[in-house]
Amino acid sequence: MFDIDGRKEYLRVYHRMYYQENKAIVDACHKEYNENNREKNNIRSREWYQENKDKITFRTRKWRESNREKMAELTKNWRQRNPDKSCEYSHIRRAKIKQTTIEKFSIGDIYQRDGWMCQLCKQRVNKKLKHPHLMSKSLDHIIPLSCGGTHTKENVQLAHFRCNSKIGIGGIKQLRMFG
Repeated sequence: MFDIDGRKEYLRVYHRMYYQENKAIVDACHKEYNENNREKNNIRSREWYQENKDKITFRTRKWRESNREKMAELTKNWRQRNPDKSCEYSHIRRAKIKQTTIEKFSIGDIYQRDGWMCQLCKQRVNKKLKHPHLMSKSLDHIIPLSCGGTHTKENVQLAHFRCNSKIGIGGIKQLRMFG
C-alpha cells in the first residue's frame, strides 16, 4: 500500500531543501511571475478575500480582543504617523454617530481650496505647525455636526485651532464670510 501522508511529508522536506539551496533563483522567478501577472493576482486575491471575509473578520476580531495593549500601541503609532488621516476618520466617525450626510473628500483639498487662510480670522495658516499648537490647521464645520450640520465640502472650512476652539458651537463668526 502507498503511504500518502509519508509521501506528502517527504515532498515538503524536499521542497524546503530545494528552496533553501536555490533561494535567489526561486525568488527571482516568483518576482517575475508576479510582475507579469499583476492583474490576474489582484483578481485572485479579491476573490479569495470575498470567499474568506467572514473567517478573516472573525480572526481579526479575536486577535484584537486578545491583544488589546498591542492594538492600542499600534493605533497610537499609526495616529502619530498619519495625523491628517486620523483627523479625517474622526470627523467621519462623528458624522456617522450623528447620522448626517457624509461626503468623501480630502481635508488637504479643503485647505487648498481655502488658500491656507483661516476662514474665521482671515489670517494665514502655517502648514508646518502641528496640533496642539494654537495656530495649527483644523477643520471647522460651518454648521456644527452637533447642531445638525453635514460633513460635506460645502459645510467645512479651514480654521486655526485657536479660532475653531474659541467660537465653539455658534456665534456670528461661525458663518462663512467671503472677501
